[in-house]
Amino acid sequence: MKYYMDDFVSILERSLVDSHADIRLECCKTLVTVVPHVKEFFSRSDPILDVLIATFVHNQARVRSANTEAMGYVIHYGNYKRLPDVWRLIAQRILDSHHQVRRTAYNVLCFWMTSHIDRYSYWNRLVPLFLSGLSDSFPDICGEAQRMWILVGQQYEAENREELKDQLDYETLPDNYPTDRPRPILGCRILVKRILYPVLPSVLNDLKDWQETIRIHALKLLFQMILHGESQVIISMNKVLPALAQVAKGEKAEVVREVTACCKLIGHFVEPKIYCELLVVSMDHAAQLVVLSGLLQGAKIEALLPYKDVLLENLERMSLTKQKSQQYYTLNCLLILIGLAEDNMNAFSYSIFRSCLNVDGLVADPGILKEVSSVMTALAEQMELSSTGNLWKIFAERYLKASGEFFCSEADSGTTSSEARVLHNFLLKAGLEVFLQHFDLLYPVLQANLRVESNVKLRFDVFTLLIEIVLTHYKAHPGFASSEKKLLPADIIEVCFLPNMIWKAGRAQTVMRAACCSCLAVLLDYGLVDTTRISVLKDEFIAKLTALSRDEHPETQRATMRLTRLLLERATQNIRPDDVVSVYPIFLKGLDEILEVRFESLEGLKEILRIASVKCFKASTLQTHLEEISRVLLIHMDDSNADIAENALECLKISSGMILPYVKDAMEMDKSKHTSSKYCELLEQHLKNLEALHIASGDS
Repeated sequence: MKYYMDDFVSILERSLVDSHADIRLECCKTLVTVVPHVKEFFSRSDPILDVLIATFVHNQARVRSANTEAMGYVIHYGNYKRLPDVWRLIAQRILDSHHQVRRTAYNVLCFWMTSHIDRYSYWNRLVPLFLSGLSDSFPDICGEAQRMWILVGQQYEAENREELKDQLDYETLPDNYPTDRPRPILGCRILVKRILYPVLPSVLNDLKDWQETIRIHALKLLFQMILHGESQVIISMNKVLPALAQVAKGEKAEVVREVTACCKLIGHFVEPKIYCELLVVSMDHAAQLVVLSGLLQGAKIEALLPYKDVLLENLERMSLTKQKSQQYYTLNCLLILIGLAEDNMNAFSYSIFRSCLNVDGLVADPGILKEVSSVMTALAEQMELSSTGNLWKIFAERYLKASGEFFCSEADSGTTSSEARVLHNFLLKAGLEVFLQHFDLLYPVLQANLRVESNVKLRFDVFTLLIEIVLTHYKAHPGFASSEKKLLPADIIEVCFLPNMIWKAGRAQTVMRAACCSCLAVLLDYGLVDTTRISVLKDEFIAKLTALSRDEHPETQRATMRLTRLLLERATQNIRPDDVVSVYPIFLKGLDEILEVRFESLEGLKEILRIASVKCFKASTLQTHLEEISRVLLIHMDDSNADIAENALECLKISSGMILPYVKDAMEMDKSKHTSSKYCELLEQHLKNLEALHIASGDS
């Protein structure tokens, strides 16, 4: 063959560039078959290699595969020093879309790593390329690559047995080694450790590539390097963790999955002290939480305990956000901690609960709300509680004590905050029983936040919160007995409510006043306020309610009418004729407003007339005022709304018991003006019955 070598090389040079794929294919097969048996090929390999490099690209996978195999043989049996000229081409082949091309590339790499004469000089080029095969997307390739990699490692052990003797004889498994995968043999680990530091910067640089496939490939390679490098990767943590956090910012599902896998492996080999200092204390993005969640999955609870404070403190800080991704990964970290904690749950439970509260109070996405519920359920189960509701009861006092001072100072800042929203959400979820039980801790917070100098939005939120707490509880527990109630202190009215009823310009102030009146009305209606001070504050109350009745906002008007009526109900024993004279104009004015306000006004007039009737005020004292009330009621008895007309009729029935002649005469005069005589006839029948009753009582 040596006599025909020039012709052989010349023919192949021309044939390898032929346009027909089958001819190229046969040329490559010829090279693979012939060159191992022709020693003279060594001096003539360069031209062939140049042609193989030039024809490297082809649209058929079989040709690309054959070209790669031929290149491997030409390098091995030809000019082996030209390996640096082709390793970049082989690197492209391991990213090929066709599995057969990738399989061939890994076979070539294995061939070089076991047989290349100068392979020890090229470990830093060959090993990273081959490691990619251990994480190939095609399962068969992974299996073949694993078998070949073991052969490479065994050969390295055999060639360096004296150097590795002690490590082979006294090999021990590291603490906290992953249980879900076998440990690579010593030869494979030594090979990776030799090239770890020179290669790692290039791998981390590939994590910044604009192509997602390159980033995923680099992450899989990094995973294998960490698996083989084990604790040796610690020295590079200051570079690896930021790089992983950066690549996780893309939030592509597969990228995040690979980042988590790498971090989980790091968590098995790296002490929490290192990543707490490098990552946890400076977290400010959801991607860093992705990294942390992976690290925690690989950690042992015993190693985490000394650093639980810094870990939980920063997770709580990260939970105060409205960013969906940050909320999700914070909850993921908390769920992992719950699974790790087991017997050490008491050291973690309160901080985990607070972080869940933060997310729950700021959440806007139903999916995240579901995740919060899952974490709370897991926490309750780990603490052996019957339901998540018990968490609020257990942690309420501790949470309110720790938060009270902050929220009081927050009112001074003049701004509403995320922490304030969290507190409001906590109280709403905790319920009325917890609210009343710990009101002594909450009262200073309410006082600070409801001062007239505080932010208007904050005051509105507080009043709305109180309404929600009461209504939510009574909707869920309609049978909540009055004996179970713990009344709010008597001075809450003059400290928190009366100052906020004072008129101030602005729409925000108007809405806040409406919320203030509605809140106090709800508390009075459900009997939650100690009313001993109402009698003392009665005059001040009436003055403020009279001013509020002139408010143009319908909700304020409606709340004013309702609150005035409830005030009369709660202070019936102390109502004097002068009070009736002061209050009834408030209700009369409300009869000229929208439907809902008119309803409340009529209920209020009904209460005034009932009090005047029950307390037997002298008719002469209130004669003029009762006549004014009756005159207006006769007009509204002809209202187009049947409910309004019926309520007006009920009020007239009460007033007629005190000023019967006037009501009878006024009705006769107005009867012809009404569009319908129905209610006049009903009132007339009532008056006749009343007259008959008076006559009967007079005769007796």
